Amino acid sequence: MDKWDSKFAEAADEGKLMIINFSASWSTPCRTIAKDYCDLADKYSSMIFLTVDVDELPELSTSWEIKATPTFFFLKEGGQVDKLVGADKTELQKKTAAIFELISAAAKS
Repeated sequence: MDKWDSKFAEAADEGKLMIINFSASWSTPCRTIAKDYCDLADKYSSMIFLTVDVDELPELSTSWEIKATPTFFFLKEGGQVDKLVGADKTELQKKTAAIFELISAAAKS
């Protein structure tokens, strides 16, 4: 929880985009998309990528109303910008790129 609080505060304070992967270690789809998620974190290093294990932090997962894993939340300044449920690699890449471009364009204005 401490890491969650720290990263959430960092994203909100610095206006960074944060992508949260609610995942489960026993879930095959979660394990399948984990490498792609890490690749996106490397590619978009200005964003904060965080993985939350639903079994390790059940209260947090419940508060975010996680019904399936993986579930990805895209946040800007603590507010939800988008959401993706499921291990759809192409859609995860598209949403990440689109939100990065949107945020980058807004920063240039």
